[in-house]
Amino acid sequence: MDHILEIAVEAAHEAGDIMKKMRSTFTKEIKKDGTPVTDADKACSKAIREMILGAFPDHGYLCEESGFVKGTSELWWATDPIDGTSSYINGEKTAVVSIAMLNGSEIELGIIYNPFTDEFYAGAKGMETRLNGTLIHTNHETELSGAVVNFQISDTHLDDIIGLYKLSADDKIGKLVSLKGSTAYAFSQIADGSQSVYIAHSRRPANAWDICAGIYFVRSVGGIVTDWKGKDIVSPFEVDNLVVSANQDVHEQALSAIADILR
Repeated sequence: MDHILEIAVEAAHEAGDIMKKMRSTFTKEIKKDGTPVTDADKACSKAIREMILGAFPDHGYLCEESGFVKGTSELWWATDPIDGTSSYINGEKTAVVSIAMLNGSEIELGIIYNPFTDEFYAGAKGMETRLNGTLIHTNHETELSGAVVNFQISDTHLDDIIGLYKLSADDKIGKLVSLKGSTAYAFSQIADGSQSVYIAHSRRPANAWDICAGIYFVRSVGGIVTDWKGKDIVSPFEVDNLVVSANQDVHEQALSAIADILR
């Protein structure tokens, strides 16, 4: 696993360098699904794919920008070269490189790299999860009324957003924030203890390249990842909504609080 992680770290750094170099020179277009893509996305995608498949040609490989390559091994990768492309285009600092490796359905490695804040999250099976080399852990807040809750909910679900603000106004949530941009980066904020709960409901369902690395980090440090009904996320494909929490206590309170307001 050491060598696999080493290659993944190198690939993430290479993609991060490309993101920074192309920040002011990229061109963009709109994909068939209506979402933006830049030539920086494509350059990062090419760099990660060539580095990983060059080192492990038998592995499967799934990338948002280049589709799926079936391998002969049970090991396969789920990568998003720039998770948070809209934020990248807007000049925000919430776009990251997201890389995960799975063994069948089990996530065994995760990397999330934010080159603009110099935050590098890395972990793998049998190894401890770290941020810039330092061990991380979720925070210890067990009461939703004292928790920092981050949400990413599409404006097509305005009633859900209003419902959360009502909970905050009633002091049932300690602090309500909305950190736009990368889904993977939002997961990392739970894993490193910056926030207690993350609630998501996007216009389009999340997929493996969006959430696998984040799921790995949160669960590796004792956090919880389910849908709004409390069902574990088993398959990382077409995930419509999420609740991600630092611990079981605050997770159960979050599920109870949103049960009547989120649809």
